[in-house]
Amino acid sequence: MAVAGSILGNSVLRREDPELLEGAAKYVDDLAPVGTLSITFVRSNIAHGKLLSVDIAEAEKMPGVKAIYTADNSDFADFQAVGFFPASMNRPVLAKGKVRFVGDIVAAVVAETRSQCVDAAERIQVDIEILPAVTDPEAAFA
Repeated sequence: MAVAGSILGNSVLRREDPELLEGAAKYVDDLAPVGTLSITFVRSNIAHGKLLSVDIAEAEKMPGVKAIYTADNSDFADFQAVGFFPASMNRPVLAKGKVRFVGDIVAAVVAETRSQCVDAAERIQVDIEILPAVTDPEAAFA
């Protein structure tokens, strides 16, 4: 039974739906102020591994590329996902020494356009030595 003043159990009029369904909605990615650069991340396809090297030499020469960041050439502060977690739980923004999950970011490419970012990212050579993935919580704790 619906309760007055609550969305629980009540139909909700969603004013944004027509634009979303018709493809007319605007997103942040649709905005293109003059001078805006794009970024693409190179991510690990390995769940757990020792990061041996990230070769960006060929990608740096690609047209439109402004910068490529890796753990070796940047000094970003570690990321704190939740404010009240202890600092020991912080993780590097870019993988350092090892990758810890599929999708771990190993490099960030900044270029003039999205397509230039993607093209350069595809030229980055990442060498990862596969380590065994631990999926059991007790084994991980040990």
